[in-house]
Amino acid sequence: MLTFCRMQVSKKIPFEDENVLLGVRALYLISNLLIFGVYFYVGMQIKKKKDLTTLKYLEPAAAGSGEEPKLVTSELHCQSGLLWSRLTEM
Repeated sequence: MLTFCRMQVSKKIPFEDENVLLGVRALYLISNLLIFGVYFYVGMQIKKKKDLTTLKYLEPAAAGSGEEPKLVTSELHCQSGLLWSRLTEM
């Protein structure tokens, strides 16, 4: 439904006009810069806390295999901007 609405709105916008096209391109660039800014800010907040919480969860068994779910312990570490996960099964 949302895609249909976007298509109808895009038919009404005169993209042949260079000023309109420039405005749409500027909005696209600004939206991408805003997304990058939020991504960077959230990443910095996570790195600042240095949270090394150990996460434990049950990994479900394959359907119909008859196996029991496995307990998985995950320690998350943030190194040089990338999130590394070290998984150990218990």
